[in-house]
Amino acid sequence: MDWQFTPYVIPLLLTVVLGGGVAVSAWKRRESPGAVPLFWLSISAGAWAMFNALEISSLDMRHKIVFANIEYIGIVFIPVLWVLFALDYSGFDAGKGCNSRNFALLSIVPVVTLFFVWTNQWHGLMRQAVTLDMSGPFSRIVKTYGPWFWIHTAYSYGLIAFGSLITGHTVAHPSKLYRSQALILMSGVAIPWIANIAYLVYRGNVFSGFDITPTGFAISALLLEIGIARAGLFSIMRFAREHVLDEIEDAVIVTSASNHVADMNAAAQNLLGISLNSAIGQDVSEIFHSMAASPGAELDDLTKCLRQLPGSPVSVKGEISFTIQGERRFYEITISPLNTGGNRPKGKLITAKDVSCQKKTMQTLEQLQAELRGRAIRGPLAKP
Repeated sequence: MDWQFTPYVIPLLLTVVLGGGVAVSAWKRRESPGAVPLFWLSISAGAWAMFNALEISSLDMRHKIVFANIEYIGIVFIPVLWVLFALDYSGFDAGKGCNSRNFALLSIVPVVTLFFVWTNQWHGLMRQAVTLDMSGPFSRIVKTYGPWFWIHTAYSYGLIAFGSLITGHTVAHPSKLYRSQALILMSGVAIPWIANIAYLVYRGNVFSGFDITPTGFAISALLLEIGIARAGLFSIMRFAREHVLDEIEDAVIVTSASNHVADMNAAAQNLLGISLNSAIGQDVSEIFHSMAASPGAELDDLTKCLRQLPGSPVSVKGEISFTIQGERRFYEITISPLNTGGNRPKGKLITAKDVSCQKKTMQTLEQLQAELRGRAIRGPLAKP
C-alpha cells in the first residue's frame, strides 16, 4: 500500500486526540446525565477523523474506498448519539430518552445507510462515477452522490435539528448559568455541521476536496471539554431548580453524586456567606466545615452521610450549628438522594432548616424542668 504525507492530516489527528480527551472525561462522569451518549459520540467522531486521515493519506483507490466506508460508521451514528445525548442531558421524558429501544429505532436509517455504503458497487445508491483525482494537494476520491446519500443527509440533519431543539429550551432558562451551558452545547454541535454543509456546497472550489467536518468536530470536542471542566455540563442543577430551589425559604444546596456543589438558592448563599459562582465545584463538606461553630461529632456524621448516600434511596438527617453575627444558630440538615429518572441517584439535595427557636425553647424547658425537679427535691427537706 502506497502512502502520502499531507498537512491536511494534522487537524484530523487533532480531532482524534481531542475526541479521545472528551471520551475519557465523559466516561469518568458516566453516572451523570448525558455522559454515556457523549462518550460514544466522541468515539464516533474520533473514528471518523482517524479513517478520514487514512483515506487522504492512501494513494490506492481500493484502500481509499475501504477507509471511506469505515468512516461512515462514525458518520451515521453521530446524529443518533447527539439526540440521545440531548434527551438524556435535558431530562426529557423523565430521563428515559437514552435507552436501547430509542437507539434501535433511531438507528434504522443509519444501518440501512451502512448496508448501501458497503454494497454501493452493485447499485450506486451512495456514490456514482467514482474516480481518483491526483491533481490536488492530496489524492482524493471524486464522485457524485447517489439518491440514498441525500436521504441519509436529510435524516442526519433532522436528528441534529431535533436534538438542538431539545437543548434549545435550556437556553431560555432564566439562570445565566444554564444559558451558558446550553450555548456551549449548541455551539459544540453547530460548528461541525456548519462545516459539513460548507464542505458539501464548496468542496471543489474552496477546500480542494478536503472534508472539514472532522476538523469541525475537533473544535466541537474542545468546546464540550471546556463545558465539562468549567460550566458544569453534567450538573444536576436544572432538575432541582425547576422544582424547589427558588420556592422555599430554607437553605437548599444541590450537589453532584461526588458532593461537589452544583447549585444553591439565595438562602443557602446568605447562610454560608458564599456566592453561587464561588461555591460551584467545591466539596460541600468543606464549606460546612469552614462555617461550623464547633466541627465535632455531628459534623463528622454529616460528612460521612454525604459520602455514603449516593447508593442509598432514603434521606438522612443531622444537626449542625453556625455562628452568625456573634449568635449561635442551629440548623436541621436533611440530605436526600436526587433522582432524574435513572436507577441510581444522580446527586443530593441538602436542606438546612433553622431550628434555633425550637432549640432554645427546648433548652429553656429543660432548664425549667431541672429547676422544678431541684425544688421538688429540696422542698421536703426545707420543712421543719
